[in-house]
Amino acid sequence: MTKQRDRALDLLRTLAVLRVFLWHATGWPLLTWVGALPVMFYVTGYLFSAGSERHGVARTLGDRARRLLIPYWFFAAVMLAVMWTVSGRTWPGRPSELLGWLLPVVDPVGAPWQQGWITEPLWYLRTYTWLLLLAAPLLWLLSRRPLLVLVGLSGGVFAGELLLGARHWPLQDVLLYGLFFAAGAGTGRGLLRPRRRDLLSTAGTAVALVAAWTSFRPPLDGVVNNSHTAHMLVGTVWLALAVAFLPLLRRVAAHARVGRAVEIVTSRSLSIYLWHAPALGLGYLALARTPLEGTALTVTGVLLGAILTAVVTSAVVGVERHGGRRRADRTSLPARLLPSARTGALTAAAAGLVMGTLVAVPPRAVSLPPTPSKAPEQVDLTEDEALAFLLEPSDPGAGDVFTATPATPEDSFFTSDPYPSNTDGIPVRRGGRTRSPITAPTSPGTPTTEPVAVPSGPRETRPVADWDDIAPLIDDAVRDAVVAAAGDWVRRIKADKGITYETGLEIAIVQPGRLRYATTIDKNGEAAPVGDSIPFASIT
Repeated sequence: MTKQRDRALDLLRTLAVLRVFLWHATGWPLLTWVGALPVMFYVTGYLFSAGSERHGVARTLGDRARRLLIPYWFFAAVMLAVMWTVSGRTWPGRPSELLGWLLPVVDPVGAPWQQGWITEPLWYLRTYTWLLLLAAPLLWLLSRRPLLVLVGLSGGVFAGELLLGARHWPLQDVLLYGLFFAAGAGTGRGLLRPRRRDLLSTAGTAVALVAAWTSFRPPLDGVVNNSHTAHMLVGTVWLALAVAFLPLLRRVAAHARVGRAVEIVTSRSLSIYLWHAPALGLGYLALARTPLEGTALTVTGVLLGAILTAVVTSAVVGVERHGGRRRADRTSLPARLLPSARTGALTAAAAGLVMGTLVAVPPRAVSLPPTPSKAPEQVDLTEDEALAFLLEPSDPGAGDVFTATPATPEDSFFTSDPYPSNTDGIPVRRGGRTRSPITAPTSPGTPTTEPVAVPSGPRETRPVADWDDIAPLIDDAVRDAVVAAAGDWVRRIKADKGITYETGLEIAIVQPGRLRYATTIDKNGEAAPVGDSIPFASIT
């Protein structure tokens, strides 16, 4: 590769931005098996190293910081104003939580009602900021021991997941994406000169390793992003293939229409990343006023989110241009910042359409589903804390459009109930978590209305080292009782409620780190092999 601007790299970044948008818009785990962010950080490292060779590390750092912070501060000002207004003209957090909005070295904190659609994707900027701060020593090490740096970072990712789990997630982010940033920087400086044969061998090896790793430690919910090691291996596969076929990508990028699309995305890539998630959240709030469900809702949400993102980024791209301006650029400040009259008209029309829908049409009982970019969290519970959580009373405020209570996965916009209930007395739930008091059954299948109370009085509080001491072992008697009670419940509910579609139950009894028991109850209320497919409506 040459030191000139490589349009194949711009094409790779464009494809990565598109994949990130689709993941956030749909929440489909399969999309995470297409490596995007590793490619983005590789391109970032390559361009940073090329710039530092021409202008020096200090000037390149200053340029990158200006390009990042000016658009980010504008975004932060708008979003803080929105959250302050919707939250009753008060800041819902502590003053110290504003630090992330001033300098993204920590994750910004937002109002609870936004469910992460404003703040969660900003982890990318936090990781990027730390890599900029570490760029100088990283380049120094690369210039002396490039392979040792890559091997060390790879081992750090692997050891970090085994030793830390979901703890210190930002540190593991820096190790993971620092690996790809270093690979791009080393390639840009000519320190790494991989041959196609070596790249294809690397891709094949990574495929075998990711198959072995995910069989040993499958990522949470099938989302590759929830495992740094799996993400590293999957990203290595896609990056090695992309670099191996860069000549082909250059020919594709040279096509006039493709080149124009790549140029548009490249010139506003940061704006797209900043604004696409709030645009998607706003679009889904508007679609909550429509009868759309399931796949139709998701497809419409993707299209509406793409339109809103395109309109908003066209309106604010001047801020990104201002941040990335050259020193010799004599264009006046208003000319750089203000959108064209046509863009302004389109922005006003799109905003009017969405706001009009939000105001004029009554909402369904929905809340924003949590954004798919949220990182997993590891929580250590004591025995009493676990019991108190399981027996938590109902939340009377659940179901509001803006609510701090997360929507359960089956209630999200991405997996809407395909079979709304039409039985008397059972509401059709479109989203927004509803909770009922937990009841203590006096006999199988016959609940009472008395809620279970958390035991009072002094109790031992200690970390749960072995859950056998607070839960019975699953023996044959327990299995038979579960099958009998569940089978009777399925037959009785279907008969009493007049349910005509085929359904059943999947039951699992789990304790942290192990599956105690699993069974399937088929449409006839009989036990069936675990894993049998069951068409279902909504299981809560």
